[in-house]
Amino acid sequence: MTDPMLFGVCMTIQYLLVFKLRPRVLRKAAGLALSGAGVAAFFRAPILTDASLIVVLTLMTSGVGLLFGRDYSDRQEGQS
Repeated sequence: MTDPMLFGVCMTIQYLLVFKLRPRVLRKAAGLALSGAGVAAFFRAPILTDASLIVVLTLMTSGVGLLFGRDYSDRQEGQS
């Protein structure tokens, strides 16, 4: 798999997690797990190749997006 294809697959999985995972508890737990795994992999791997760097950065950004991002299961803005 080439690097652009891997990046596309990682971004698709990130999109599905960030925008389709509804329960708040699952979003926060998955965000903590993904960001923790990404940070651990970043500091534990002695040499990161291009492919593994793409995966690690996607893990970290997905985790942070899930932790601190907007919760899409709440009511839409403007509705009361």
